[in-house]
Amino acid sequence: PMGAEIYKKFSDGAIKQEEAVTLIFAASSELISPSDALYLYPDNVPITSIRRAITQLTKKGILVKTDYTKTSEWGKPEHCWVHSKFSHLI
Repeated sequence: PMGAEIYKKFSDGAIKQEEAVTLIFAASSELISPSDALYLYPDNVPITSIRRAITQLTKKGILVKTDYTKTSEWGKPEHCWVHSKFSHLI
């Protein structure tokens, strides 16, 4: 499963935070919010770290921000992103 693969690479020290976030998005053509990515992330990190990685990956053209939003667990709307290889689907 996708989560196990990311966790193994992360725990082996072979993967950095941006790489882990990239793998999360690359594994699914679904819209993913920062909260979704945090839930799928293989380690306990602050949501701000996930958001920072998403911002950097968006600047690099790896992720694409969409106009779609989801309600976060805190009741606030969050934009969703997709991996650039799936951007033709939005």
